[in-house]
Amino acid sequence: PLWMRSMEEEPLKILVVGPERSGKSSIVNFLCEQTSELSAATYLPTVGCRILETERAVYNTQEAVQIWDVSGRQEFEGCWPAIMDGADGVMLVYNPGSPAHETEIVIWYDYFVQGLNIGHDNCLVLAHSGNDDGPDKRRPPPPKLEGITRLMTDSHSSTEIQRTFDDLLRSILSRRGK
Repeated sequence: PLWMRSMEEEPLKILVVGPERSGKSSIVNFLCEQTSELSAATYLPTVGCRILETERAVYNTQEAVQIWDVSGRQEFEGCWPAIMDGADGVMLVYNPGSPAHETEIVIWYDYFVQGLNIGHDNCLVLAHSGNDDGPDKRRPPPPKLEGITRLMTDSHSSTEIQRTFDDLLRSILSRRGK
């Protein structure tokens, strides 16, 4: 369990950021096994930030992971520097069917990815269409996000999200020399 790890074994810290109502909390809940589905029954906005802990099998060992589910409401921007401290990776989540999200995700990229000077290998973009947007409403990611692993997802993409998230963790660990 996470609470039994020694103090020198820092968990991987992954920030999940993006516009409001993009599906961040549904994805985080799924990755942390809080739910077996990607769809949310009701929308509950995140206040500030939620920190969930999980263990993931990476390179045949269990790795402790903290996933920081950051509110999409920019009124919490004053908390962002503290949230960013010690981050190993960033997942950017937005709804590709929303033109406003397409603009906002670039702001999140600038602040979190460029602000942390995190390499694109330690980032992941989920263009998550949620429950009711079909592939016909999906638009390509903004050009600024080129070079980052991107995944077009919806409420049926659980296997792809888990696989790509584990690839992100492997990339971070390989940079750490593990």
